[in-house]
Amino acid sequence: MVLRKAVGVALMIGVAAPVLASTKRQESCAITADIVLQAVEARLDGKTPEQTKTQLASDGSGITGIYKATIPALVDMVFGFEETTLGEGVVEDYETQCLNF
Repeated sequence: MVLRKAVGVALMIGVAAPVLASTKRQESCAITADIVLQAVEARLDGKTPEQTKTQLASDGSGITGIYKATIPALVDMVFGFEETTLGEGVVEDYETQCLNF
């Protein structure tokens, strides 16, 4: 009986872990996609990469915790794109790729 309960708990954990990981990944991708969106908007507004990084890293940006560490790489990524590719779909494409990683 104890073994049956242990197996049941292990199965629940085995099922819950991927769901939890999936939820965390969705949250992470949504947050980083927002950073990408803000970087695209800043670039289209004529800001430099450094101005954009400073703006996004400021306390008023709403970006907190571990996500602040992603700002330089995401801004560099956005500023590395051809300007003609910054139209509709860039953020959605990023988020799709993030979720599929």
